[in-house]
Amino acid sequence: MKQAKEQMATKPKLKKLYIYATENNNRYLLEFREFDEQGKIITEIAFYQDGSVYEKVVHTYIGDKVIQSNYFSENEKASHTVSFSYDDDEHITKESTWYADGSLTIKTIERNMAELSEVITTRDEEDTIEGKTFHQFNKEGKPILEIIYDESGEDEVERTTFSYDEAGLPIHIEGTSKDGTKPFIRNIEYVEDENGNIIDTITRNEKGIVMGTEKRDYDENGNVIGLEEVNNYTGQYRDMEWEFDEKGNNVAIRQYNRRGDMNVEILLENDEHDRIILEETRIAGQGVTLKEYVYEFYES
Repeated sequence: MKQAKEQMATKPKLKKLYIYATENNNRYLLEFREFDEQGKIITEIAFYQDGSVYEKVVHTYIGDKVIQSNYFSENEKASHTVSFSYDDDEHITKESTWYADGSLTIKTIERNMAELSEVITTRDEEDTIEGKTFHQFNKEGKPILEIIYDESGEDEVERTTFSYDEAGLPIHIEGTSKDGTKPFIRNIEYVEDENGNIIDTITRNEKGIVMGTEKRDYDENGNVIGLEEVNNYTGQYRDMEWEFDEKGNNVAIRQYNRRGDMNVEILLENDEHDRIILEETRIAGQGVTLKEYVYEFYES
């Protein structure tokens, strides 16, 4: 009996996903995705409303690692191909991109595990350096130093350092640049509720002036149900709201402007396996867009 219940609770293996959109009473296939029996995506296609292909990507794997992705543009015309190489720890060490015009971009990632660092270098088909970046990490894998070099790969252009608190949250970011256009300091403070959830984040510059704030609200399960972001430097504002059902599925997303008017509302419906089957998007002044998710599964 227990084994039968476990089998009933097992999700079927997804084979294909069709996403249909409906706008102004016009229903069309928007996206298609195909998966292998291990759950890896092997084909992705995006369509225009008239049914022609906007973009197509085909992935090739060895084991669980993707080794090549072929990209096609409009009408499935070859656009570019990306291949990947890995080290013994399955980290990407090389990413090569061939373009339809014959050009080539090669990105190499050289890691020094003893020093917890990496160097990312980009070269063209003639082996000319186009970019170089150095990263240093702490023991938790978080970046503590980033250095960006010029096209020669020798002269430092920008340097940014990061500091964290005991919980691993960034508390200090400092950047400098060779030409003096990017000197900045950001100090970040956090306020937690009695459950340890971060409810306020305040970012200040080197003079103590507040550059931005984030306020979060949570439900009894610890899900973020409200987020208000204010960027005093750019003037950007974002007020988001999330709604969840009793199973923890996100069933609604809403975005408001500074006046409290709702700009966007997204309503989500899920099936018995918690997969989205219907997405209804309402944008102020633009009407309603529906997305239907149709699944096809491997036979068990």
